[in-house]
Amino acid sequence: MHKLKLLGFIAIGIFPFSALANLPTLYSELTIKLIETWPNATSPEYGYTVILNEQMPNTGCSNNDRFVVEAGDFQDDTLSILLSAMMANKKIHVRVARCTDRPVVDRVAILNH
Repeated sequence: MHKLKLLGFIAIGIFPFSALANLPTLYSELTIKLIETWPNATSPEYGYTVILNEQMPNTGCSNNDRFVVEAGDFQDDTLSILLSAMMANKKIHVRVARCTDRPVVDRVAILNH
């Protein structure tokens, strides 16, 4: 009986950590080095790649110095935001939703400081 209680306690204690590992992660204070575009890409997800001046730590992706934007109708708007940030030398804030060979971002914001 005591072993079952102990196992239950361990399972409850471990669950939040494993669940958090799969949640989207926020990264701030990033600066854009380069934006590569492929207008005729076969997948809209790979229409452009943003290369950063720094690494995003602990994404779980193999290329942490770049990201792509989640495919969707908002990709053109997001590209405009990213180009504005790069041209004004502003820092950005992103949310990494998942990985391919690089982080896939589903939120982008320009920081005003």
